[in-house]
Amino acid sequence: MRPSLRVVPLVVLLLGPLVAAQKPSLVGPESWDFGRVDQDVRRDHEIVLRNPSRRPINIRGLRATCGCIEASLDVMALPPGGEARLTLRLIAARGEGEIKKFVIIDSDDPARPQLRIAITGHIEPIWWVDVEGYTIDFGKVRNGDSVTRTIRLRVKPGHELKKVEALVHPTGSLQVSRKECEDEAGRPFWEFELRLGGRLENGSFEGMVRFGTDFAPLPYRGFRVVAEIVSSVVCRPERLDLEGLALGKTWTGRIEFEKTLGGGLTVGSFYCADPRVSLKLVTLDEGRRYALAVEIRPREGDQALAGAIEIRLDEPGQRVLKVPFEGSVAP
Repeated sequence: MRPSLRVVPLVVLLLGPLVAAQKPSLVGPESWDFGRVDQDVRRDHEIVLRNPSRRPINIRGLRATCGCIEASLDVMALPPGGEARLTLRLIAARGEGEIKKFVIIDSDDPARPQLRIAITGHIEPIWWVDVEGYTIDFGKVRNGDSVTRTIRLRVKPGHELKKVEALVHPTGSLQVSRKECEDEAGRPFWEFELRLGGRLENGSFEGMVRFGTDFAPLPYRGFRVVAEIVSSVVCRPERLDLEGLALGKTWTGRIEFEKTLGGGLTVGSFYCADPRVSLKLVTLDEGRRYALAVEIRPREGDQALAGAIEIRLDEPGQRVLKVPFEGSVAP
């Protein structure tokens, strides 16, 4: 036991300087909160960084993780016991809402080569529109239909907007109108009616609307406008039940298809792989309603017939109607 008692003090003496050397040489606050700031404000705050160690510290890099924050140092080298002043500038026009970012300082401090200072705050918008996120989604819209969405633009009390406008693209499918209003307290706001319609092709639609004002720090806000354009064509019947099929007789039937909203419907082609099926197109209402006359003549040896008739439409936007048929053949 006696040899081990002599070793312990020696180990403590050797580790003591190593533990002390691990203390950070560059010291600063862990965070700073700018609080609530209007969007037309620039606010500065100064933070003091210290070097309480016996060795010099050199700053190798300084950056912020947000474009709304600018950071600068008055010196890049701190002698033992020295100080540096870190200036933080919040440019509120470059952000909005909650801020949770960092200012990062890189140095040659062996114990902590990177000092991170958390920056928080809340930027209050001067004007805004009542749209969540950056997308206005109309959802499913039937081809030929016209749908609208009312969007309000508001301004923070104590501020004034002299110019308020909205632009859309594409202008053929999207239209926007503006109305100036007042709330119960007499504060102004603007209502925009955004309309989606016109000649739309089946499938995904994407456009944009941009609201503009004379608020110089943030004059514009842009939003995607999306929708899924679905067919408005109704097909009757959806399948053909071939009742009364018989050898030596011709079965006749009819398929009608109509665009229930708007016009512009055209029939590209129609086809059936079965040679016993004959098809003829009949125009009932140009651009809206058509019929396909169907004749089926069974052949000797047929016991049953089954297949499908394909009709290719453009309403605009391509769509293929498939109408199945099936029936037994009487001798």
